[in-house]
Amino acid sequence: MESRELDGFSDWKHWCERTVGLAPKEPGVYVFRLAGAGRLPKLKGESDIVYVGWGESLQKRLSDHLTLRDDERDLGFRLKRVLAVPRALGVAWKTLTSPKEARKYEAELLEAYVADHIELPPLNRQETGKKDRQTEKTLRALTADELLETLRTRLPSEQRELLPISLSAEQHEALIAKLAGLPQRGSASGRKVNGGS
Repeated sequence: MESRELDGFSDWKHWCERTVGLAPKEPGVYVFRLAGAGRLPKLKGESDIVYVGWGESLQKRLSDHLTLRDDERDLGFRLKRVLAVPRALGVAWKTLTSPKEARKYEAELLEAYVADHIELPPLNRQETGKKDRQTEKTLRALTADELLETLRTRLPSEQRELLPISLSAEQHEALIAKLAGLPQRGSASGRKVNGGS
């Protein structure tokens, strides 16, 4: 999924304080993307989308992201870090009739993103306490061999060389948990996914 595929959204605007004042006060969803031709490699494909969110009032929700807390779990903090990189962010929104509809549409967009890329947008997956159910569901649909093949096509060569030839059921489960950002069983023991047979 890329920003050009989104239907019914406003024109893209440069992310800044002035833009927040242009946002409607109605409920809806909003998307941040890399401006220009910026795209990020994903587990599968590429995308310019970095975050998908919703708000009861788009203007209020976007203004919340301008309030910077010194906490990596805060989206404003993470957006500020992205802006420090020489790529500017753009934002667009789509108004909906109710907060319930906005939440539902956000979930649909995230599900479509995960179906395309096998992972959430980068700033969505950094939210603490948020289990990545869509990513987990997509990863569980892949066999161990399909998962390894997907990783082999997306990882840099130096990381690709570290992948095992095959995975045991336990290693497959641990890899899914790691990629989906879920707590790993036995993580207290310090076990890692090692090469298979």
